[in-house]
Amino acid sequence: MRTIDFWKEWIFRPTTLAGLVGGAVALLVVGVFVFFRARKRKREEGKAACRRVEFTLPESQNSYVRARLNTTLREEPISLESRGVELAYARELLSRLKSVPLATAERLELEEMGRALAVYGEKEVWSAYDLRAVNDCLGRLLRLSAKYTI
Repeated sequence: MRTIDFWKEWIFRPTTLAGLVGGAVALLVVGVFVFFRARKRKREEGKAACRRVEFTLPESQNSYVRARLNTTLREEPISLESRGVELAYARELLSRLKSVPLATAERLELEEMGRALAVYGEKEVWSAYDLRAVNDCLGRLLRLSAKYTI
């Protein structure tokens, strides 16, 4: 009976109870931390898996779609002969806008557009990127000409 009394006394000591309660709380905090970390890792793995998904077409019954994808992904060069009129009109707008008193920022933008159009005017064959850049320059020129009523 002496050993049973010893254990009862030992367990119900304030320092022993505090240690046991503290250990239980620590285990609970670690368990919650591990749970939320595993949940976060699972969520990140799901997002990474969504990013890794690639679009693939099945081999059969998609010959039309494959042919369309192959033709749209291939860029064909654009000849300058069909775009010469646009550059002439852009140069004319540039010369008109240079004669008007502009703000400093607009003057710098105008000089930049003039250099860009000069570079694109020297090219014989344009890519789709070049065509978009020239169209952007034309849009900015038209905006400036509308602002100053030229």
